[in-house]
Amino acid sequence: HKNAALPFVSWDEIAQQDIITFHTPLTHDGPFPTHRMINKTFLEEIPDSCILINAARGGVMHTEAMVEMKGAKPGLRYVLDVWENEPDISKALLDCSSIATPHIAGYSWDAKVKSTRRVYTAACQHFNTSSTWTGPNSELERIQALQAINELGEDELRDYVQALHPIQLDDVALRKVAEGAGSLSIQFDKLRNTYTPRREYSVADSTL
Repeated sequence: HKNAALPFVSWDEIAQQDIITFHTPLTHDGPFPTHRMINKTFLEEIPDSCILINAARGGVMHTEAMVEMKGAKPGLRYVLDVWENEPDISKALLDCSSIATPHIAGYSWDAKVKSTRRVYTAACQHFNTSSTWTGPNSELERIQALQAINELGEDELRDYVQALHPIQLDDVALRKVAEGAGSLSIQFDKLRNTYTPRREYSVADSTL
């Protein structure tokens, strides 16, 4: 890699871990495309009881291969927030996932503010206008919250995460609409569009 100072490890070493989480962008070109990097070959290499988390993009994984390998390795546990062909997601992959959510990672209040500010700044640059952002700025409270979070013990941190975002509720809601009579793709979008506002961990009140 061009930046050898970063702590990279080999792909083979990654495949031997008990928990593997993906946060990569989706790319189709270049020497190392990420499209369907979670494929049958990779799934055959990882431990039979691996916890595989995809919070990146749905196209990073091969849906059919994941469903097939879950049958071959029932101990695999999938934790998925993103899906191929959203909102027309795979019911089969949903059924064999341990935790499933309707692509909610970008739906925090803070993510929406950041996105809005980026659009505003880009528009100002395009029209050669000075930026006078007067919207929310959570940088100070983010720093303060992170300092408080770092002081929490393991049990306290677990309780804090659960109190801020009980992810099981999102999982139950997605499975409920999947079992209903309506279109799963329509219901998937509806869950996202009616999602309850939430703060990110790094800016929320750590006294929860």
